[in-house]
Amino acid sequence: MQRLQPAANVEGNDMHHLLSKIHRLAATEPISHQGKVPHYLYAYELIPLIDDPDYKTYVGETGKSVEERYSEHADGSRACLIVRKGHYLVGPLRRDVIDSLPTFKCRECAEIAEGLLADYFDDVEGGAYSNNGSAAELRREEMESDDA
Repeated sequence: MQRLQPAANVEGNDMHHLLSKIHRLAATEPISHQGKVPHYLYAYELIPLIDDPDYKTYVGETGKSVEERYSEHADGSRACLIVRKGHYLVGPLRRDVIDSLPTFKCRECAEIAEGLLADYFDDVEGGAYSNNGSAAELRREEMESDDA
């Protein structure tokens, strides 16, 4: 598997622009966004069980610990749609990227950051599955046009 650019150096010029946006979003969250629990971003590899898979990485956000939410995906109790449909298995967490990501004060900002992280994986590897981000918007548009 290709190792992605780490998100460790916020000040440096070597950080991918979408990861920089995630850090800036967290650093500029208004104090009024203070929620009851912090929100975290997470990502894990998707292991395809189908021919010609579209996705490589799942990206999400949670008010639980990353480990707790990941275990819900892995045990199937709250897995994403493409895992529930049997198209993919849950692979390992993408610690190479998520361990250096910031925590968010509110869910709304975490959802924006989730979309940016999904766009990052799409840009660098292709095939990110998420409820937010450019690919998610396109998927929703395609589903709407199929229904029409």
